[in-house]
This record gives sequence, C-alpha cells and structure tokens, in this order.
Amino acid sequence: MPLRQSIQQLEFQIGQLSKDRIAEVARELRDGQVRLRDIGPQLHLARETLECTARRSPATGIVARLTALTEGVVNVAGPRVMDIVPDHGEGNIEATIGVGDQKDVYPRVAAEVHLIAYKQRSAPVAKGVVTQFSPDHFTAGVLRWL
Repeated sequence: MPLRQSIQQLEFQIGQLSKDRIAEVARELRDGQVRLRDIGPQLHLARETLECTARRSPATGIVARLTALTEGVVNVAGPRVMDIVPDHGEGNIEATIGVGDQKDVYPRVAAEVHLIAYKQRSAPVAKGVVTQFSPDHFTAGVLRWL
C-alpha cells in the first residue's frame, strides 16, 4: 500500500507541475503579446524612418559623381546626389556638332559616336539614332548652330 500511495502522490505532483508550467507559459505568452502591442507603433515608426534614409535609383548601373560622401548626412530635395551610368539598356549622348555638319544631322538618322579622348583601338564606337536636334542659341535674331 505505501508503494501505491507513493505512486499516486508522485502522479499528483507531476500533474500539478504540468498545470503550473502551462499556466506559466500562458502568462509569458500574454506578457509577450502585450509588449509586442506596445512596441508595434515604435517599430512602424523606425521602419518608416529607415525607409526615408534609403536612396533608390530608377535604374541599375554604376554610381558616378557621388556628392554625398559623409555617412549620416541628410539630403534635402532638389540637388543631385549622384549620377548612375546604366549597365544595360539605352543611354543618351548630348553632343555638339560643327556648323558645316548641321545639314547631315536630323531626327531618326543613324549616328556613330567616337570617343576621341581614348585610343581608337580600345574605345568602342557608340551606335544609335538621333532623337532630337536643336540649335544651341540665337545671335542677333539669327539661329546659330555650334
């Protein structure tokens, strides 16, 4: 009989410990949910602040002429922060032509651009199409092409 009583006593203690542990876990879960509900708005605000610090580019490519070199600097809207050289797709070239060449340049004509600052053998030729052609300025009421 004492053995059976000891077993029953131990089973009762096991059941009590299980109930106590379940109650403790439920209490910790409620406390965690309350903390999460309290911290939620702070997390949302921190994420919005972080989103405002990100710089997004409209195209993928290589960063050129980066002007904001200091970490943590706040940039105001308007000034250029960097230039992006696209790594694929189309690019635009703005060029100046001589007065004698103006008759050969007009929209939708094929064009080749040679980069004369580089060696002819190593610099690729940029091929494209003229999309816009406009005068540089007027002088004394006369349209002048540069």
